[in-house]
Amino acid sequence: MQQDVSRRFIRSTTFCFFLLLASGAALTFYPGGIFGISGLIYWLIDFPDAAISVAIMFAISLVVARLPESALTRIGLDAGDPVKLVGLMACMGLLLAVAGTRFVYHEYALSMDEWMPRLQSEIFASKALTATVSAEWRPWGHMIYDSFATFDPDSGQLASGYRPGLAALIALANVIGNGAYISSFFFAGSIILVALVTRQIAPTLPRAPVIAALLMVTSSQALVAGMTTYAMPAHLFFNLLWLHFFLRDRMIWHVVAALIGVITASLHQVHMHLFFALPFFVLLLNPLRLGPLLIYGVIYLIGHLLVIGWDSVLISETTGKTSLGSETTREILARIFKLPGVTDLSAVWTNLGRLVLWQNLAFVPLFAAYFLLMRSYRNRLVVLLLSSTALSLVPYIFLMPDQGHGWGYRYLHGLLGNLFIVAAIAWETSLANQTYTRIRTFVILLLIASPLIMFPIRGFQVSSFVGKYHQATTWVHSLDADVVIVDDFEVPIGSDIPRNSALAPERPVVMYMHTASPEDLSRLCSRYDVLVLSGEDFEHVGLRPITFTLPIVVNAHNMLLDTMDASGCRRLSTEPSESGAAQQ
Repeated sequence: MQQDVSRRFIRSTTFCFFLLLASGAALTFYPGGIFGISGLIYWLIDFPDAAISVAIMFAISLVVARLPESALTRIGLDAGDPVKLVGLMACMGLLLAVAGTRFVYHEYALSMDEWMPRLQSEIFASKALTATVSAEWRPWGHMIYDSFATFDPDSGQLASGYRPGLAALIALANVIGNGAYISSFFFAGSIILVALVTRQIAPTLPRAPVIAALLMVTSSQALVAGMTTYAMPAHLFFNLLWLHFFLRDRMIWHVVAALIGVITASLHQVHMHLFFALPFFVLLLNPLRLGPLLIYGVIYLIGHLLVIGWDSVLISETTGKTSLGSETTREILARIFKLPGVTDLSAVWTNLGRLVLWQNLAFVPLFAAYFLLMRSYRNRLVVLLLSSTALSLVPYIFLMPDQGHGWGYRYLHGLLGNLFIVAAIAWETSLANQTYTRIRTFVILLLIASPLIMFPIRGFQVSSFVGKYHQATTWVHSLDADVVIVDDFEVPIGSDIPRNSALAPERPVVMYMHTASPEDLSRLCSRYDVLVLSGEDFEHVGLRPITFTLPIVVNAHNMLLDTMDASGCRRLSTEPSESGAAQQ
């Protein structure tokens, strides 16, 4: 009887995994919620990985279905000292992430979410809150720095438009080392913390912490994020750290947890920590505990007001202006909030498929086992973990259904610990004994095969993708000119190429074309030696030009090109010697 249940479970989870990924792929065609850089990454990386992952799971399911009972009982996870095992996994994770930062991610800040904290960290390192763009370059500041930065053309004041927390941590890391590697340490710390929190939530399940740590260290999403300067690895680390102190349930630790919550809110977006933490406050309501609630209320109120006030108070006070022209948090939310349509829901569904795809494949049957196989184990903290995850998804349905850049589903990255704890509990309560030996063998083989096969594949894919932009940035900033203009009408995600210093941009100063007006270009080209790079000029690094047909875009683009030609700008594509050198 149990063998029939096991075979049905394996077949069902494999089919559901395939169905999740196949439906996500179909939804990219219609109604098509995934687009832009998100769509590019999906079709270059996620879609082929989905085919490989389904093939792996299907092949292992066939092998396990044919194994005799005697073989099943010989396959197991021999448990050693949990503390030593978790420590070893944390060290392995740190080494992999550090090596990946250098050799896979090239220490590069690919997206604006990665670059803006580095830009602000440079400003913080100068012991200032904002930088001052020199009078020479001030008229073109909006072309030098992306719109994600806050720039005042009158005073020349410049700052990141992001929350300051991660930038401050990177600046601190730069004092003692290299801030580009900070997420590697957040990743390693998360491996330890997920085991620690699992032990707090399920103290009667001694092997669950090891399984949770194993799922973390073998998560492609967690590992690759540990190579970046996204805020998401820090969110994961601080969420788990907050939960650890919250569950210690003493007044002093609640104070510490509240302060950690404020730090977490300062990393990227304020809502991320609040939606994560909200379900756990139920524990302070039944029975009612006014002391801890008062601690969180006071510290969160003051701390979050300071964090929210970063763009409207700290920057404006430094510049002596009431506004730098950038939107406040309330204005941004009012602009992007909308009731979700079919396109938005399809984007969220596809991204949930990405979330599952970028984990160890064993996560699929383990998570399913919690709901389908477990009978006697009940823990209200697990319900809160699941509620925290579901609640954290809600804002993105209404605000940002698609994620743009990202590996896996970065908007739920801070919730990976929740999911791995639930999966680890499922292992201990449903699969650790001899009841479902076939399912247990299926999970063990997936635990082993997934990182062995997918880590090298994803390492190559990410290195290839990021490497193109790293090469492009290095090349562009080495050209012989006063100014280099990237034609980001033609270059795919050309905004990921210019990387100018916040304090003292060095020649060549690299600028975006899409933010320029004809007057900007006319004055620039008449004053400086300006080199214009078309989409074709980037083919030597593997970036193919974009073709666009929308008349309004074509006309605007042609107007800018004509202005630059008439004003004496050079085009690399019309200079045989330099163009030829570029191709080499």
